[in-house]
Amino acid sequence: MDLRHLEHVLLLAEELNFSRAAERAHLTQSAFSRSIQAAEALAGVAFFDRTRRSVSPTAVGQRIIERGRRILAEASDLDREIRFLEAGVGGEIRIGAGLTQAASILPDVAQDFHRQYPGVKLTFQVGHWSSLLDDLMHERIDFLISDISELGNQTELQITHLPPREGSLFCRAGHPLLQGPISQERLAACEYAGSPLPTRIATEMGRLIDPDGQRENLLAIECNSMGMLRRLTLESDLVLLNLQISVAREVEQGLLVDLKPLLPRELAESMAVMSHWGIARRAGRTQSPAAERFIACLIAGCQPA
Repeated sequence: MDLRHLEHVLLLAEELNFSRAAERAHLTQSAFSRSIQAAEALAGVAFFDRTRRSVSPTAVGQRIIERGRRILAEASDLDREIRFLEAGVGGEIRIGAGLTQAASILPDVAQDFHRQYPGVKLTFQVGHWSSLLDDLMHERIDFLISDISELGNQTELQITHLPPREGSLFCRAGHPLLQGPISQERLAACEYAGSPLPTRIATEMGRLIDPDGQRENLLAIECNSMGMLRRLTLESDLVLLNLQISVAREVEQGLLVDLKPLLPRELAESMAVMSHWGIARRAGRTQSPAAERFIACLIAGCQPA
């Protein structure tokens, strides 16, 4: 029995009159009667007792009517949800985000998107690119935005490249490092904090900041929380190694100082491209209209001002 048969059964249950029920179904009475008979034949049991003067549900018919109302309501909800999904105004988008992306562009993009599509639920998973890649391959997220320099050339992925990001060193206002020219020796004496770095960047920064290789690890404190890194930098003499976009607000407010204009030229130039951002998704997988719209918002939000 299909949904059309079920609709006719419920109409007859409401009207208890073939003529009125047929009129509501926009059918002739004979066509409507055949539809009810076909539904009963498929079930192998009568849904209604009929006399010349009345129509009434049988015990089985009453159960069909009760269940049928719930089924049609669910079908209506499903149809509505499908239309919302097709229009990109409903459903859920599961987004993987690197630490820096989550702390910089994503809040603005998420706010703008939510204002346009309040019916779409956004779920963010923030972490290191390697764990996000595992989430993507196991379909726990729909796509990810992160540094893609270490993803390699994976045929399973479709990657959209975004403009590269510049990095720098940052310290609090009043830091001892600001009291005079910043030499290689003074930089080598500092302690550094930052989020996990791509291998290439960590090696290059280590060579330039500590050319004698005196320290085993460039970062004295490595942390996945930008909030913690900001506080550590603001409340201590640690120097933060990160992307300029990550602490742009603190620099603008005068709380942190961007040391790039004060650094030795080779070190400053090496930070011109410190991170290669990109959006990665499973190759050959169709995204929902809502996800495609969010990706478009991400791409727009990552363009240089």
